[in-house]
Amino acid sequence: MASYDWIKIENPEDYEQLLELLDGEFEPKRIVKRLKTKITSRVKAVLVEHDYIDKDYRSTLYNFYAKKGRPYRADCVRLHFFDEKVDFEVRPSDDRGRRRTLDHHYYGYIVLRPTIRATLGRSVLSPDIRVGAHGSAIQGRHHVHLLGHRLSVWGFPSMDQHVDIAACAHVACWAVLRHYSQSYSQYREYLIYEIAKLATGFEPGGISPSRGLDVWEAERVFNAAGCFPIIVGRDDPLLSTAKEFFGQLLAYMESGFPLFIGMDIDGNGHAIVAAGHNWKKGPVVASNHVWDQVDTVLTVDDNLLPYVTVPVDQGASDDAEPDYSTENFESFIVALPEKVGYPAEAVAKYAGVVQSRLLIRAMGCEPESVNLHRYFMTTISGLRRYARESASQLGKTLVDLVMRLDTAQFVWVLEFSSAEQWAGGRVTARGILDASASHRDPDPIWLLHNEEVAFVFDRSKAEPVVQAVGLNRPSNVPLQRMEVNLRPVQK
Repeated sequence: MASYDWIKIENPEDYEQLLELLDGEFEPKRIVKRLKTKITSRVKAVLVEHDYIDKDYRSTLYNFYAKKGRPYRADCVRLHFFDEKVDFEVRPSDDRGRRRTLDHHYYGYIVLRPTIRATLGRSVLSPDIRVGAHGSAIQGRHHVHLLGHRLSVWGFPSMDQHVDIAACAHVACWAVLRHYSQSYSQYREYLIYEIAKLATGFEPGGISPSRGLDVWEAERVFNAAGCFPIIVGRDDPLLSTAKEFFGQLLAYMESGFPLFIGMDIDGNGHAIVAAGHNWKKGPVVASNHVWDQVDTVLTVDDNLLPYVTVPVDQGASDDAEPDYSTENFESFIVALPEKVGYPAEAVAKYAGVVQSRLLIRAMGCEPESVNLHRYFMTTISGLRRYARESASQLGKTLVDLVMRLDTAQFVWVLEFSSAEQWAGGRVTARGILDASASHRDPDPIWLLHNEEVAFVFDRSKAEPVVQAVGLNRPSNVPLQRMEVNLRPVQK
């Protein structure tokens, strides 16, 4: 029978009440230490849900732990995090108004599995309560049923690796695919044991799964799950500099695709998920690589609570975690949907063509005003939603052009700005590219505009027909940088 305990949190030491409420199989001392040091003071209460049945743990229990000599219990514990405005009542309330607003006071949950070690199971926490998390993060809306309430929380899935049936790379694959299944209807849900099976091609049951995966086996997992993965490595001969590697990494991450990151830490392999970033504050770096404007990357590491802040520069972080920087990133996998055919590598090259041939020559833009390139992917529906919500900035003519674009489901957005404009969150010009185009397509562009004029491209002919349209935008209203796929971390 399910039972509950309610803990008020006035200071970090109050988490020690869990030591009396959790059995030893749940590793309470390690869990309490994490919560005391890595959860912010926004959390004012924890609901402990005993005898919880967790589907991911059950998948490993029935297919792996049940075969062992040591008996493993079947029930888990789930910890729910709230702010100070929520009270505890076992009997569900009929207060419908309160039920609608309860989401605003809920910060997510952690499942504890009875595996003695590495007990932090399937979890979704809001990045708003994570010490050190800042910037913007890829998040999905996850629903939770609790005491007759249907709660929801925006976050990214995470868990500890099991050590035996699942290593860090299994968990990274699981986290990406669980985000997809939660956010997009065309993807099914995969349990952690199913990830182990997809990776090996046979029934895992011995010591093989605990030895982890290489990047090629991780690619196999995403392919078997119905995605179309691309592997990009820093040693790729097509990349002339490390900034090109990180530029593509940033482009896909800003497109809302969480990335499987393969790392090397002092000769040891490790896998994490990149799920967000934070722009640098202060003076803008004079560079055409937007990666130079990134301060930190938000990651999900199975050895730590989610939303680990990874510095771009080695030793730039004063936090005790992690002990690595983005310089340890060796490769990444982006699991793309079927309809994307134009890779970030091609966008980066085409940006130079747009800058010189169209912006500078045809539109008359000053070279320094379009020196900084930023590019990311979104859906045409997401672009139109942005246009509608930004109508007062874009103007009626430009909004109408966006609404009438006859394009594919996915588009690349190219933004050009000067260093001064970047610092103010503004852009000089913006281009819309066909994300379904072939990487050999010489002209994948649909629309290009600055503050005064738009070029509309008819790509139905062998040679695209270009129409110039005056925009008649509101005077003295600059074009703002688009931020559409990631959600800001609230501090």
